[in-house]
Amino acid sequence: IMNLKVTGYCLFMKYPGYTIADAALDGFYHSEFYKLYYQNASIKDEICLLVNLGNGDSAIVAYCRFEGEAPFDKQDRQLFDSLFNMIKLLVSNWWLSGSKEDNTEHKLDLALTSFGSDYLTQREAEITQLCLKGDSIKSQAEKLQIGQETIKQHRKNIYAKLGISSQSELFYLFLACLKSYDPCYSLDPLSGYFSKQQAC
Repeated sequence: IMNLKVTGYCLFMKYPGYTIADAALDGFYHSEFYKLYYQNASIKDEICLLVNLGNGDSAIVAYCRFEGEAPFDKQDRQLFDSLFNMIKLLVSNWWLSGSKEDNTEHKLDLALTSFGSDYLTQREAEITQLCLKGDSIKSQAEKLQIGQETIKQHRKNIYAKLGISSQSELFYLFLACLKSYDPCYSLDPLSGYFSKQQAC
């Protein structure tokens, strides 16, 4: 586990992980790091999954293929893609349970970054998080580099999916979800909230 600034490529790519070939800069395969780490360990290929833990913390979960084994292919990446949410849940819960500090801030940030992930598209979830942070439509359009009309349409779709009609209702829904938020059940606060609503 480490604090790190992940490149825009890793933050916004559809796939939540990368291989050596994805991240390697020019000359990487001739660098001292490559020789000392990869060659000494006989690592042929590596796929890393980036898990956002909230509060500026991230985890990298790495899987390696060694000499004599085939490098990761498209089918392998699809498998890791299908398993990512489960891996993220396990790593996040391990991080929260192992923290010696008050994890309230971590839990709040995790709830924000995961809010809507089980019900919304990736773009809709990004816009929802910006709404909850107080960004205006203009600010959201600038940050995501899309038109304001596109933002408005996404927000209409978000409200329809969540059964609300305004940004103030979105704030209320987020706060209501926090009351019963348990990341051990699901990283998305909406999942636990909707489940309890259906049970009532």
